[in-house]
Amino acid sequence: MPVWKSTYRILLPAKADAKPILQGWAIVDNTVGEDWKDVQLSLVAGAPQSFVQELSRPYYTRRPVVELPQEAMLTPQTHEGTMSAMIMAETVPLRNSYGVVGGVAGGVPSGASGGVIGKLASPSSGSYNGSLPRFNGVYGSVRDANGSPVTNADIEAVDDAGVSHSAQSDSSGNFRIELPPGKYEIAVNATGFEEFTQSLHISGSGSPSYVNYSLKVATDAVDLASQAENQEAEATGEASGDLFEYKLKEKVTILKNHSALVPIINSHIEAEKVTLWNGTSARPLRALWIKNTSGLTLDHGTFNVLDNNTFAGEGLIEPLKPKERRLLSYAIDQAVRIEFENNVESRPVTHIKIAKGVMVETREQRDHQVYFIHNSDSEPRDVVVEHPVRQGWKLAKDLKPEETSTSFYRFRVKVSPHQEEELNVDEVQPLESTFALSNVSDDHIKLLVSQKSMTPTIEQALRKIIGQKNDLAGFDRQIQEHQAHITEIDRDQQRLRENMKALKGSPEEKALLERYTRALNDQEDKLQSTRNEIATLQQQREKSRAQLDGMLQGLVLDETI
Repeated sequence: MPVWKSTYRILLPAKADAKPILQGWAIVDNTVGEDWKDVQLSLVAGAPQSFVQELSRPYYTRRPVVELPQEAMLTPQTHEGTMSAMIMAETVPLRNSYGVVGGVAGGVPSGASGGVIGKLASPSSGSYNGSLPRFNGVYGSVRDANGSPVTNADIEAVDDAGVSHSAQSDSSGNFRIELPPGKYEIAVNATGFEEFTQSLHISGSGSPSYVNYSLKVATDAVDLASQAENQEAEATGEASGDLFEYKLKEKVTILKNHSALVPIINSHIEAEKVTLWNGTSARPLRALWIKNTSGLTLDHGTFNVLDNNTFAGEGLIEPLKPKERRLLSYAIDQAVRIEFENNVESRPVTHIKIAKGVMVETREQRDHQVYFIHNSDSEPRDVVVEHPVRQGWKLAKDLKPEETSTSFYRFRVKVSPHQEEELNVDEVQPLESTFALSNVSDDHIKLLVSQKSMTPTIEQALRKIIGQKNDLAGFDRQIQEHQAHITEIDRDQQRLRENMKALKGSPEEKALLERYTRALNDQEDKLQSTRNEIATLQQQREKSRAQLDGMLQGLVLDETI
């Protein structure tokens, strides 16, 4: 099974009516141990589950590896896809010229206008590693002005008799041509670079000449545009279940332990150049807001950006489906500075809802956040601010982000040259408190009224309920008083009965028994009367409770303060 990786190049257009061009390659590594000759190759992209488990491998406790400290550099990162978005306006093409840089896309091409160098190098130089080969001819490497390898460069050597010998640079930019002894004109050509020529004499000593060729980026933007427009991908793409398959149109030959660079995509896309910032970024980033209008699924890989024939930066791209929109960051924006201020305030009750005997009070915690965006460049900036999505917080009703991901709201702010703009983001977090209406007190009502957190309608309804609760409490209080009276009579009767037992055999027994008997009779009459009054009060209390329950269940209010 071949191992392959995706790499892309984005060419920003020079003309206002032109669209950016996305070029994509698959780097295929033949690691199966045999040559592939004229094979029909299909590349399948996706993320099916697959794993290897080493059952017999012994495991040991390992010490952690601590890396040496290095200078902090910008690390490539990916950005979340869109979860929801407003209706977008048509993408405005960018007014930037574009060009083509050769070499493996996703490497580090450069448009710096360096000189063209073709020089002999000794095997001991830093450009060569390994033992010195023994043959007649020339070998070496082809690189751009930034030192990155140039892949598929054509190297042609023509002798005095007009006999031509040729080779191509591999994925590492290396090449080798065996030549008879003699004088040769060497020509090096690669797409997007100026042609380089050199005169070279080959001896017959068996010691080949080693050369490093450094190519200069072509500056003819019209020719580069024509090349990009006319170039076709050598593969077709189609969905294959949850996977995506690129089928190469032509058969390929890849020797064992070699790699091939196969064009798979050459298509117009929609792209806007923006500045991206969120609170986790040390500096704002230059980014492209692209929409995959190629009609093909883009596999994850690397990409680089060419702006005005100059290498602008590179980064990482995650799988991108057709019509999907994504932010791709590739460099630091050194002209934009952003400062942030935050002010949290709590507000009193803003909403009261009453239903089924329950009152829900809603208070608000408001967070007012301000982003100060300064553009020190002579060109305007479209700044995309990623504001975090927080659980329980909602944006103010009049605030609409251009796009929302799982973690961020994305707001676009246009900043003129040498100007500063503000982005105000207001968020609200509702805090709810729930009460049983039967537990609402007069003091609670007084507190809400003093805070102006209650409408007259709610106040009137709650005061009726409290009045009914007071009536019910009055019946309870009277019943308790009558029950206390019965308890007191019971204690007095117990005293009289004890006294009557103690009178037996005494001279006063008869007179006192008559007196105690009359007192007991009077108390029994009082007990019966009190019990009757309690029964009446209990009936009245049940009616009052039924009225209160009806008021609690029947009261339905929904008021915004």
